[in-house]
Amino acid sequence: MKENYLKIIDNFELNDRTKEMFREQVDLFFKYKNNRKNEYFENGEVILNKNNLIHGTRADIKTLEIIASKGLIASEFYDKFKLNKKKPYVVELWDINENIKLSDWVKKYTGVTIDFKDKEGIVYKSVISEFENIKSNIQKESGFRDYIIYQNQEQRYVPNDIVHNDATLAFIIEYADSDELIKNDIFAKSFDEEIIQDILPEWFYEKYMKNRSFDNFETGREKAIIFGLPVAMFKGIMVSRDIEKDITTINKIRKLFPECYICNIDGNIIL
Repeated sequence: MKENYLKIIDNFELNDRTKEMFREQVDLFFKYKNNRKNEYFENGEVILNKNNLIHGTRADIKTLEIIASKGLIASEFYDKFKLNKKKPYVVELWDINENIKLSDWVKKYTGVTIDFKDKEGIVYKSVISEFENIKSNIQKESGFRDYIIYQNQEQRYVPNDIVHNDATLAFIIEYADSDELIKNDIFAKSFDEEIIQDILPEWFYEKYMKNRSFDNFETGREKAIIFGLPVAMFKGIMVSRDIEKDITTINKIRKLFPECYICNIDGNIIL
């Protein structure tokens, strides 16, 4: 399998430096070992920390079978049909930069962002808000001319109670600070600028990456890991409300990912 990925890399229309970095990442992927033990128990509550990542998906059981055997892999490394993506060659994940209950993270980040504007119409403050707290967050602020509310991007890709977005589940990833695999993140300030320019569309690089200038459509709350992540990094799986009620599907997921806990949107471990 590793050799197949290396052959695909050879055919990419990218410079030699980028291809070599891809090869190194594939090597790290297949060498990765996880000796950490799962400390969660049934009926426990999931707590996230700065070494967690979340990847939402609309995958069905057949797709989950592929992920269980291969890991999360960027489509360019296996799909013959190249999609016109703004961030090719990477797997995108939400970066957790705080100690927070999973339930609180879901409520907060699948909510909205409120941009407050001054008298000149310039945004001077942005507040990430749960739906239930929109009114109170607006009332806390003073001196603004007006405000605008944006849907948070997490709301589109992670199972939640606000919108039916067809997301079936979300993988909860855990890594160590020493894991080299995670460091090949295009959003990392230390990531090779030449490689970033080689793999990303020019418009995306100029708008977002050149000055690391983000907005409500490209938030800066993500990691985008080159090539992908192995199943050994999967710690848990958060399922949608529909999947939570489907014991047959829950058991299939459990069989596919026996080392992972399964939890609901409330952050409670159900299996």
